[in-house]
Amino acid sequence: MNIQTWADSLTKEIYDAWKAKYVFWKPGIKVWYAPVVEHPKLLIITLQPGGGQADFETENLEAFEAGDFTQGTNEYIEANYVSAKKIRSFFDFDPTYEVLKQSVIVPLVFFRSPSISVWNNDFSPNKCAEMEGLCFAKTKEVVDTVKPKKIFVIGMKAYKKLKDLLGTVEDERVVYARRGGAEELVITASSNGTPICAVMHFSGSHINKADWQMMQTLFKEWY
Repeated sequence: MNIQTWADSLTKEIYDAWKAKYVFWKPGIKVWYAPVVEHPKLLIITLQPGGGQADFETENLEAFEAGDFTQGTNEYIEANYVSAKKIRSFFDFDPTYEVLKQSVIVPLVFFRSPSISVWNNDFSPNKCAEMEGLCFAKTKEVVDTVKPKKIFVIGMKAYKKLKDLLGTVEDERVVYARRGGAEELVITASSNGTPICAVMHFSGSHINKADWQMMQTLFKEWY
């Protein structure tokens, strides 16, 4: 099985689970943001896809119903929604976006949600944990199958959850923080020899221009 066939089968597995058990969750699912290749220079991991029912129906549902589970485009390059624009802005030190073009991009939670508060409050904690567990069970498989050269995590919540799921994280270091170290903006680490860099989520806590530029600089040095 080649890597894209494996990626498509993972998407189908999550879609089939949504259709069989979780169709009440109208925002639907999203597994990949870009085509999947083996040994990418960067695996970008986020916490959870945004959007609601209309976004799912427009972007994915028709294709899934037709049996097409391939992510054909890199949304972080081509899409015009707010988070895609923000990510392109972070990578604008590279005017051709080659770093992004060569990246595989995946969330930890495959179920879309308009916001974290909606996800945490719209149904029972047990059901939420069950759905997250379905996704988290696949995280190590994604890392082990894709075999990235480096992992870039957007959001400290995503990073902390990834640490739990990987099981082994070494050489962790807070590279940049503010408020006396209480608010971490850049962390580096490794897992089984794979370097990891995590940054504060781009929508979080009023990142000012100086912090943004420092995050970019430290990422470039790490990359």
